[in-house]
Amino acid sequence: MPIHNIKKIKLKKILTSLTIILFSYLTSVAQNQPNEDEVHRAIEKIKVLHLEDNDISRHSVLSNDREIRYIIDQFTSIDREECLAIVPMEAGRHYVEWIIFMYKNAAGYWNYGKWYSNIQNTVDITDVDNDGIKEIITEGSGFAQGYLNETYRLLSIKNGKEEILYQNETFDNSAGHLIENSKTGDTISVTIEVKFIEFNNMGVKGLEEKMAVGIFESYNETNGVQQSYQKKTNSYLLHNGIYVRKE
Repeated sequence: MPIHNIKKIKLKKILTSLTIILFSYLTSVAQNQPNEDEVHRAIEKIKVLHLEDNDISRHSVLSNDREIRYIIDQFTSIDREECLAIVPMEAGRHYVEWIIFMYKNAAGYWNYGKWYSNIQNTVDITDVDNDGIKEIITEGSGFAQGYLNETYRLLSIKNGKEEILYQNETFDNSAGHLIENSKTGDTISVTIEVKFIEFNNMGVKGLEEKMAVGIFESYNETNGVQQSYQKKTNSYLLHNGIYVRKE
């Protein structure tokens, strides 16, 4: 083969490789959410930075049965692209979802933003002070031997670290295996409904919780658990970035 033909073939291969590299770069820069490789890198950083060797979460792997979900918004700054990646993870027979904060750097790639949370069931966002930076709502639950407990958290990461603005924990032991040992007057359940309300015309939100406390009355195999409820409504106002109950 003539030398000039060999040079043409080599040049064509080089141009093809450069085209592929350029296309990959432009695709990455243009994407409005992280790709799976970027999420994988974030997961590995979390394991190194936050998890001990004996932590079961350190051995978690990305689930192949569920898709990664994204919430695209601003969580620390209104001047850059940010998101929460809701990542399905598995460790043996245990399934959890990790919430990973990520941001797009100046080169157009998504990086881990040094905050994550796990073992959550639902994730939502809100803007409690109308500053354009979103707060995060997480809800998690656990169930064992008829005992249900749930945790609700409203948090902010705008200052580069997690700050809890409000949280509550509820439970229901009315189906628990030791319920027959309860005495009249014992508290066997607490449920709380949280609602945000407009506090002023500046867009700042107050918080209202409607609480129902279940009081044990009696139990038998025919009628099951009988309980009465004490109901109460509490109001909270935002004070120095934290929700404080209004007396």
